[in-house]
Amino acid sequence: MQAASVRAFNGEQAMKLHSINIIIPTIVFGVTLLGLAVLWRGGSFAIRSSSPDSSHEIEIIGPEKEVTQ
Repeated sequence: MQAASVRAFNGEQAMKLHSINIIIPTIVFGVTLLGLAVLWRGGSFAIRSSSPDSSHEIEIIGPEKEVTQ
């Protein structure tokens, strides 16, 4: 059983799996860094669901700046 699964795993599948294993953690890491940068600058995230088809809208609110006159 195991030998059959090893034989069925060819080079094309290995390259596809390798690219997925690189791309997905890179995206997750980038989004995490972006979120930490926004929160570190004093901003906040607001995730609103305004439409009935459950599509979410992500709004990034930056830090409030004081206006001096």
